[in-house]
Amino acid sequence: MNKRLQESEIKKDLSGIEVPDIFSFLSNIWFLNEQVIKLGKGVPLITDNHPAIEFYLHLGNVIGVPGQERYVFNRSRFDDVVKQISNLSEEDRQKFKSYFRAMDLYQRGVMYGNRGQLLEAMTLVEDDDLFRYHLQAGRKQIQRLTQLVEEEPDNLKYMLNLAHSFFQIGNYNQSMEILKLVLEKNPNLGFANLYMGYNLLEMGNKDEALAYFQTTAKNNPQQMSTIMREIGLVSLLKEIDKNPQDPVLLRSLAEYYNLKKDYLKSLKYSLPLLQKDQMNLKILQAIVFSYRGLGEAREVLMYGGRYNLIDPNEIHLQFIMAEIFVLLNKCDKALPLLEKVLKKDDTYRNVWELNESCIKKAPI
Repeated sequence: MNKRLQESEIKKDLSGIEVPDIFSFLSNIWFLNEQVIKLGKGVPLITDNHPAIEFYLHLGNVIGVPGQERYVFNRSRFDDVVKQISNLSEEDRQKFKSYFRAMDLYQRGVMYGNRGQLLEAMTLVEDDDLFRYHLQAGRKQIQRLTQLVEEEPDNLKYMLNLAHSFFQIGNYNQSMEILKLVLEKNPNLGFANLYMGYNLLEMGNKDEALAYFQTTAKNNPQQMSTIMREIGLVSLLKEIDKNPQDPVLLRSLAEYYNLKKDYLKSLKYSLPLLQKDQMNLKILQAIVFSYRGLGEAREVLMYGGRYNLIDPNEIHLQFIMAEIFVLLNKCDKALPLLEKVLKKDDTYRNVWELNESCIKKAPI
């Protein structure tokens, strides 16, 4: 297979769809036969009388996030895929594992619009332009914007777009250099002040970030809710600087990052806290919410199960676990959890719909 991919015509065709090498090609394997049968149960076959376009029109909910999650969550396991590949050295196996994980992160990052997952995916592979594209920072895009800025140095729109692209891929210094030029031309420009604050906060410069957020709030009151959230975060981070081992503050920070949907940052604080206090329900809850936001089904069930052992009456966690089981086609495990939710609160949002959808299915 590797030799075939080196053939000029095949290599050219694959490069056009961002598949530069054998590892990228293999990382796009999502389902083996077992998963295809499992996911296809009860779904009409694509035939001449029922072609692909009709299939997708008939099952339009496949396009929504829950429909996408069902396919993403049921991906074949890495070890099972590896068993189907011959002549794979240990070195290549480890490299393929990084690409396989990167594709997991990529799909979730695109599905949820999660910048953190796409940034993490970029660190795992050699050719990262596919991920950069979805961060609005592909190499060609940055080259084009750079050229436009050189041609029209007073065009603030081009400069802001270029600064945003650099921010998106974590090039904070480059982003700030451009934003400083923008602010020299227009000191009150809201977007420039806001992203100066974002850049500085990512780099750990809390006081400077706070000043830019305050300037944004002063000049752009329509962004007040966004700015107050960032100012609150800065205040919390500064309190933690004074009390770096305070578990209540650290847990609050994890919960705050969850509210911002910055789930990876939340886990950096909640997971170490759990190691020190393994029965803490608030920490476990924060971890479950983070993994649910990231679409990591196995971790949701693992930590949700731990929570359920300590407190079997928490219906919010039970509903989240039931939802994951349904997406994994494991209604036999979802139904008991849904029954508990219904007994405690039969008005709980979406519980009836989920329960009915499961009752209609035979356990898999």
